Amino acid sequence: TQVSSQAIANNKCEHVIKSGAEISRAQISRLLAMPEGSPKQAIQQTILEPYCALPTTSSMTPPTQEEPASADKVSAEDAAVAYVLEREAYPLAFDSEAWLVVTYHSGDYQGYDFVFRP
Repeated sequence: TQVSSQAIANNKCEHVIKSGAEISRAQISRLLAMPEGSPKQAIQQTILEPYCALPTTSSMTPPTQEEPASADKVSAEDAAVAYVLEREAYPLAFDSEAWLVVTYHSGDYQGYDFVFRP
């Protein structure tokens, strides 16, 4: 059975980057070894090109979990900044119902998540 790429393409993908792209267990293992903050180019050299780019998302909080040393030091301008996150989707080569989504902020790797399709 082909991965339900049509479901993601029709509902979520902003544009297809590499039709037929999949990610293997070995590539996921290599991704897990990459530190957060690694450049997007280094991640793509490690796990190759994604199937598609998902629409960017934005958040009013930074993409890291670190708290400022003092809340008093956060300026009003910093507090109002929207953080734009880029996301790329990879269907899993070994599970036709799951995708890996890699997230970047300002071109730096921020993490990953799995998306499961019914």
